Amino acid sequence: SGSPPHKDDTAWGEICQQKFSPTNQNQVRATVKGNIATEEVDVAIVGGGLVGLALAIGLTRAGINCAVYERAPQLRSVSQGILAVKPIGMQALEDIHPDIPNRVVEVGCERLRSMRTDVDAEGNVKDVVNENLGVEDEAKYGRKRVGITWHNMQQVLASLLPPGMVKTGRSLSSFEEGEDSVTLRFEGEEATVRCNVALMCDGVFSTARTQLFPEDKVVYFGQLNWGSVVRTDSLPPAIHPPNAVRYCQYSGEPKWMAMLNDGGGGYTFFQLRISDPEKALALSGN
Repeated sequence: SGSPPHKDDTAWGEICQQKFSPTNQNQVRATVKGNIATEEVDVAIVGGGLVGLALAIGLTRAGINCAVYERAPQLRSVSQGILAVKPIGMQALEDIHPDIPNRVVEVGCERLRSMRTDVDAEGNVKDVVNENLGVEDEAKYGRKRVGITWHNMQQVLASLLPPGMVKTGRSLSSFEEGEDSVTLRFEGEEATVRCNVALMCDGVFSTARTQLFPEDKVVYFGQLNWGSVVRTDSLPPAIHPPNAVRYCQYSGEPKWMAMLNDGGGGYTFFQLRISDPEKALALSGN
């Protein structure tokens, strides 16, 4: 499964063929000038979250030398969030690497049914239950949707990369662009990383974005969320059957929604979400 299913004939693919050497795949070269070491790699990916790891898998399968630099001291073993991967998402994961969907199903949970309770402003209640969600997905898309905790997805992706490719405890402090390379500097380190291309996948509070756009700010989206991953056996079975997602949503003002979502591995995701679109518009200045 190490070879890509087809050659990339796009303009980006041609650039990769010209600029990156597949003979040095997964090799981080090091040089020392004075007392300062410089790592050299074709593509440096800043951020070892889901995007950075998925990108590294794709580049590695294409024979492109890359390394991932993650600020956290280690990859996560717990998290407070969940991913609901729909059939088209499972197909996209398979395109990245054919082993990902099976591994996701092994540690996640196929969603077979959904239960929703709607409450309007007058207090009227309506239950909508779909016991055939998994069957319908299988018939329409050839696969089911899957729930998986964020940290389990991170571990699945990391498991498909060569040992040592993900370098934890490396927090980007700044970068410099030269004519033919980019130099990365990290907090508390004199050593630098020099690369042909730097891909910044370091999340909402991106160091690279702050350097490029110092006036940029996070905009309030108008939703306040409380989320947690809890043990499934701590919940009453009657309110949360296995392989299911259960919603309760209120359409009055302010709108709110509560959710229980089976995340597999004996864990369930809980979320309470309250929406305030007027405040969001006011704070965004739009």
